[in-house]
Parts: sequence; structure tokens; C-alpha cells
Amino acid sequence: MKEIFEIIADILRFLNLNVIIGIPFTIVFFLLIKRLWKHYDDSVAFQIIRYFLISCALIACIIFIIPFFNIYGIENEAYNFFKRAEGWYFYSYLTLMLFHLFIPLFLFFNKIGGNKIWLLLISLGMNIGMIFESFVIFVTSIHRDYVPGNLIPVEFPWRELNAMICGIIFGIVVFVISEVVKKVKRKSVG
Repeated sequence: MKEIFEIIADILRFLNLNVIIGIPFTIVFFLLIKRLWKHYDDSVAFQIIRYFLISCALIACIIFIIPFFNIYGIENEAYNFFKRAEGWYFYSYLTLMLFHLFIPLFLFFNKIGGNKIWLLLISLGMNIGMIFESFVIFVTSIHRDYVPGNLIPVEFPWRELNAMICGIIFGIVVFVISEVVKKVKRKSVG
């Protein structure tokens, strides 16, 4: 069971690093398409993005809750969870939990989830939550070790370039899926 937890955590890390970072680019991509082609119906694309963000937030909630109950006997994870949530950097952990886990759940409400600007703001909030997650992990690790040699140099231009490329690729995939869904709906109606 411990292996399944680790596999799900790896999948979520992959989604966080490669797809969720690019979601704001995807939303801006669709807003530009709508601006250039007035007749384009983007409602299906934004619903796909909406439910993708909701599913990622639900998976992240499950992964953050599992160490709280210490279900699989991973003592180190439970210790890290409590130290980060109650330690010196609790404000960062609270911001992480709020932006990355709980605010995306407001997308369940149709009024918020159907609004493109709210969708863009919530996806930016998820990215802010991921930045705070990195901050909490790095700072608490350095805080315990007191060894500056453990610092990993961060190459920000590559991360943003990766986010932009992944966002555009995700946007193209969502565009194709939404066009296929529209054609299937037209065939079933007509």
C-alpha cells in the first residue's frame, strides 16, 4: 500500500511541475483565441480546465491528509507534516494549504467555475500555493540542517520556459478535445 501512495504522490508531482504551472498560460491562450475568433465557443475547453483543476486539488488534498492520519505507518512523513504545519513556518504552510488545496474547491460552484477570470485567478493561486510548498520544504530542510551546502541552485528561466511550453501544449490538447466533443454533440443532435 505504501508503494501505491508513493506512485500517486509521484503522479501529482509530475502534474504540478509540468501541467498545473502552465494552466494560466492555457487560460490566456484560450482567452486570446476567443478574442481573435469571436465565433469560437470555448465553454467546453474551460469546463475541461475547470474539472482538471478540481481533480488535481482533490488528489492533492488526499495526499496531504494521508500523513495526518499516519495510515501507512510512514512516521517520517507524519513528523514532517506536523512540524511544517505547527512549526515556525506555519503561515507558509497555511498559505500553501489555502491556495493549493482549498481555494480550487470553490470551482465546484457554477458561478465561480464558469467565470473565466475566476478560473485564471484560481489557477494563479494554485501556482502560488506550489511556490509556498517549495518554500516550506526547502526552508524547513535548511532550518533543521543548518548547512548551507544543502542549498540547490534554482534556475528560474528554465522553469518558466517549461511552464509556458507545457501550458501551450496542454492548451492545444484541450482545444483538440473540446473540438472533438463539439463534433460528437453535433452528430448526436443532427
